[in-house]
Amino acid sequence: MRKILGITLILIIPVLICANAIKGNQGERPLFAKNIVKVQLSKEADSITNLIKSYRSQSHSFGIDALDEFAASWGEHQIIRAHIRMADRAFEEEVGFDRWVILEYKERIEVLDAVKAFEDQKRWVDDACPEYYAYPAVVPNDPWNTSNWGHNNTGYNGPGSGTAGFDSKAHLAWDQSQGYGSSNIIIAIIDSGVDTSHPDLRLMAGYDYGDNDSNPMDDAGGGWNSPRGHGTACSGIAAGIANNGIGVSGIAGGCTVMPLKIATSSGDLPFTAINNALTHARNNGAHIISLSLGAAVDQDNSGLSATNAALTAAYNAGITIFAATGNENASTISYPANHEKVIAVGAASPSGQRKSPSSSDGQTNWGSNYGVNTQNNRKAVDIMAATILPTTDIRGSDGYASGDYSTGFNGTSCATPYAAGVGALLKSRDPSLTPAEIRTILTSTATDMTYDGGVGWDRYTGYGLVNAYQAVLAAGGPECEITSPQDGDLFQQGTTVTINVNATDTGGSISNVKFYIDNQLRYTDSSSPYSWNWATSGVSLGNHTIKVVATNNQGKTAEESIVVTLLGAPDEGFESGNFSAFNWDNSRAIPWTVQSSEKFSGNYAAQAGAIGNNASTSLSITLDVTNAGNISFLSKVSSEANDYLRFYIDDVQRGQWSGNQPWAQQSYSVSTGLHTFTWTYVKNA
Repeated sequence: MRKILGITLILIIPVLICANAIKGNQGERPLFAKNIVKVQLSKEADSITNLIKSYRSQSHSFGIDALDEFAASWGEHQIIRAHIRMADRAFEEEVGFDRWVILEYKERIEVLDAVKAFEDQKRWVDDACPEYYAYPAVVPNDPWNTSNWGHNNTGYNGPGSGTAGFDSKAHLAWDQSQGYGSSNIIIAIIDSGVDTSHPDLRLMAGYDYGDNDSNPMDDAGGGWNSPRGHGTACSGIAAGIANNGIGVSGIAGGCTVMPLKIATSSGDLPFTAINNALTHARNNGAHIISLSLGAAVDQDNSGLSATNAALTAAYNAGITIFAATGNENASTISYPANHEKVIAVGAASPSGQRKSPSSSDGQTNWGSNYGVNTQNNRKAVDIMAATILPTTDIRGSDGYASGDYSTGFNGTSCATPYAAGVGALLKSRDPSLTPAEIRTILTSTATDMTYDGGVGWDRYTGYGLVNAYQAVLAAGGPECEITSPQDGDLFQQGTTVTINVNATDTGGSISNVKFYIDNQLRYTDSSSPYSWNWATSGVSLGNHTIKVVATNNQGKTAEESIVVTLLGAPDEGFESGNFSAFNWDNSRAIPWTVQSSEKFSGNYAAQAGAIGNNASTSLSITLDVTNAGNISFLSKVSSEANDYLRFYIDDVQRGQWSGNQPWAQQSYSVSTGLHTFTWTYVKNA
């Protein structure tokens, strides 16, 4: 049914604190901006102000004499609408998220005094606060980590001495039905931005709320203490593309990253940008949010009501939120990790210890923050994840390293996207899981870390190291696999392709399996064995996606997709049973033959002559190409190691194949003019 060297001459002629640990002196890390006051207008003030409602709209006055006079008493300023609109307008109105404005003064002011004074303007102001800054939670370090111990700890592939087997069991997790995760599951990386051209990241559209433009490129300023590169690194930890032959594999390497930049051109991570990024993620379909940043404040602090509202809105929309505990080796965890709707993630060393200045990894300048000694308290650590891992970097020399990858991304900044990626695997396994259910699964399946706090939950390591394998097993639900055809298979247009599916559910029963072609539902099978015959007559040539979705008796689903290719009928003339249809040159001592036992489609294919050692045989044809395009053919090879099938255009070798190669389509560009195409089989080359 397949045809190889059925030389199908198909001439297709188209014309914040990033939670990584910063090594050494960081200089001043201010808690808030020195020239900004954030004000939540009262409903009365908001209804009569001349400041229009759209995001980033600006004015030099409110149009309210008493409030304008008071604001001007602190200095020359401009007024800016702080937040984008929430999709849930009822919740937005309830919490007053849309009534926040920024008063940006030209000179530094006594911000805390101004905040208190604005709060006293009871008629016009409901709340006021500084513009708090977050900071990354990662430390750039020398490249020493050449493999990811978080996926598979050999005891030797992490920093310092490790404990073999203390890892997330990623390889076992990837063997389950969700694989590396679904590209439909979106992880919002709220950070310094992402290298938008990196070949090892699967990205969707994002936004830059630091500088307020549509380009989330990871290019913040700020000198040596800039967060630049941090978001790209976090993205690779969570979702560096898996199984693509390059770079790194994120824990959820099949999922998609939504890049949301909150870093300003000066390298700051203001909370107003965080609020807008959280709202953007909620409004645009994110499933997971990863925040490798934090500030030394608590959710009850005055002025954090807008951030609390944005976190709650995202959680209520079904988004699971992960945030870093911080890197100060302190007994309090950072905000927003200490928020009640957020999963707080600490960092583990490869030996099973909490990452601390004295843990086995050898990095003495930082430690993972730990929280209160009350289980399930919002100020306590929930889970731990690996740190000091290889990941994606800004391409070139603008990131942590001089290439496209860095080998030692660290801090709770590294641990947080790792845990978030495991959450994305769970969501891929069962899209119906709620944030509360994902937290329960992660905490109940984590590997207990007994070194710091003994058996069971403890304040230093929470429930323990995230265990991806046990987590996806606990998520349960159906599993399905397309047993035939295989991903990448080739078929001639007009044939009937039988699609066979194995669907099971150990905790329930399969209700049905739906068959989709290019996302169009074509058939539903409600009884095992699950199968459908796809008639391809009239279907367009080229690649087509076959997707199957299994649904169990609880309404949970699992899916798998493959891509197959439909090819047109060959037109090389071999269906005549010989080489007479076209002007083939087959004049070698041991010529090629047209035979019928090995073929991809039709009745015949050409086969190389049976040559001996140190010999060769060739088949060629000269064609006048009138339009530039591609020459495509199918080939199948079964040879010894030093034997080759080689393809030439005008005596220039363009490809070669050896060993056992199944039928595969080859395609090469061709310019206009007279060209000679040659297929040569050579033994002992």
